[in-house]
Order: sequence, then structure tokens, then C-alpha cells
Amino acid sequence: MGNGLAYLMLAIWPVVCLVLFRTQKVERALIWSILGGYLFLPPLTEFDLPLVPSMDKVSIPNLSVLLIMLFVVRHKVRFLPDSRLAQILVVGLILCAVPTVLTNTDPIVFQVLSGADPIVFEVDALPGQSLRDVGSVLIAQVLTVVPFLLARQFLSSEDGLREILLALMVGTLIYSIPSLIEIRLSPQINVWTYGFFQHSFAQTMRAGGSGPLFSCRTACGLPCLCAWGCWQRRLCFATPRKCSGGNCCSRWVISRYSWSCVKVWLPLPMVWC
Repeated sequence: MGNGLAYLMLAIWPVVCLVLFRTQKVERALIWSILGGYLFLPPLTEFDLPLVPSMDKVSIPNLSVLLIMLFVVRHKVRFLPDSRLAQILVVGLILCAVPTVLTNTDPIVFQVLSGADPIVFEVDALPGQSLRDVGSVLIAQVLTVVPFLLARQFLSSEDGLREILLALMVGTLIYSIPSLIEIRLSPQINVWTYGFFQHSFAQTMRAGGSGPLFSCRTACGLPCLCAWGCWQRRLCFATPRKCSGGNCCSRWVISRYSWSCVKVWLPLPMVWC
């Protein structure tokens, strides 16, 4: 689903991740490789390859970051936490996909008229899962936990946590512009950019207006992002650091007036969503 630009964005995202790791420190590159993919890559568009999970806006950034960390920047990656309980939980989360696959062998049948037994007007069907799907599902589970394991190792420091706060705040600030546009004009930016509408238009209606989507998959995704951004804004302003002169200052050298504008601006998309 999507036009040529949608597939091009997915294809070049590993290169974007590589540039980030070459030009930024590890913490910032890790955050923006994954967060940037979530914010700007097209939803629902995917490369559906055989015997591997679909490569979409979630799996492509996760896989790219993992390969870059292992083979390009050559950091020692700890795939399992130090705690024995955490190791058991991670392994259990990955392996729980196996019984899920083996107990979902029934096909999904699409009918024109349901309840017309014994005559079945079948128009299409999705095959049930089998043993050949186990590998694909296990890979998908591993890619799902990769960001959490990498964040635990590389973002648990004070600098890493501050980078997370700033990234969420900056990402929400960037998203606020298209959000306000879609609130006024209806959620059409994904149609203009990637050539398709990713959700049900009826679920975006909000009290005579429209709830924004941008590149989120559902109407709930963007309000949740705005709420997170507003919360991180509070934490960013509440965590000063010491300057060389002994006085407290913000992480970024910016005027107090500009910070006040950001404080007022960020809650607006969340309220109007």
C-alpha cells in the first residue's frame, strides 16, 4: 500500500540510520533512528518477503539499528539483561510466539453472505499458520524487543535519559505543525505524501472538526504522542544542569522567552486532538 515515495522512504531509512550513527553520538542516533521512523515513515506500507516478517516502519528501523550497532560502530551489545528473572521474561516473551503459531492453524474465510449455511459464498481466504511461520514470528518477536534491550544498555545513563526527554519533546514539537493543519483541513497529509489514507475517516471526526493522523496508524496514536511530549516538556524544564559558573541552565542555550513559547505551544495539539 502506498506510492513510490512510501516504498522509497522505507528503502532509504537504513541509510538514514547509518548517517545518524556516523554524525551523532550513540544515544542520540539510537533514539532518532527508531523515533524518526515511527514519526515519518508511512504506516501500513511494507515489504512482504517470504519466510521473514514484513518489513515496515517498525521492523526496518529496529533491524537497521541492530545491524549498525553490531557491524558498523562495533559496540558490544548485550542481548540479555543481567538479572536472571529479566532473562527468563525476555526469552519467554520471544518463545511464547511458538504455541501461538501452532494453535492458529485454521484459515480465515471471507464470505459475501454470512450465516447462509450450508451454502458458503466464499470470496477469499487467508491460510492458517503452520510450522514454516515459526521462524518468521520468532524474528518478529526479537525485533520487537531489540529497542528495549538497546535502550536498557545505552540509554540508562543520565545523558541517555535526557536525550530521550528532549527527543520526545522535539518530536512532538515537529508533529504539532502538521497536526494543526490536519485539525483544520482533515487528515490528508498522508494522502498527499504517500498516496493513501491509513485509517477509517469516520473515527477521526471530532466535534465538528477532525482528529489528526499524519503518519500514525490510528486516531489514538497522535494524541498519545502529544501527551508524552507535554509530559517530557515538564521533565526537561524540571531537570536543569550546572553551568561552569555554578548557575543552573537548560540543556539547550535558548532564551527564556522561547522556552515559555514552547511550554504554551506544545499542549495545544493535545487539547485539540
